[in-house]
Amino acid sequence: MFPIIKFGWAHVTLLIVVTQSHLIIHNLFEGMIWFLVPISCVICNNIMSYMFGFFFERTPLIKFGWAHVTLLIVVTQSHLIIHNLFEGMIW
Repeated sequence: MFPIIKFGWAHVTLLIVVTQSHLIIHNLFEGMIWFLVPISCVICNNIMSYMFGFFFERTPLIKFGWAHVTLLIVVTQSHLIIHNLFEGMIW
């Protein structure tokens, strides 16, 4: 009787895990915007908090060199290019 109970619990566990994974992937593909918007918000928040700390705090956390400025410009330009590419898409 014990192996049958283990077999049943294994199936219940697999059903729960696989169903949740399937629904997450399905939701991701159906509503990609709701996946990208929160991630974009977190990224923008991190960048703005770093810039606020750089410009307004008395003790800087790290040294900010020209490589960082170049990287910031490249990231901003690539964001604008990607935004223009996806602007015409119908969601």
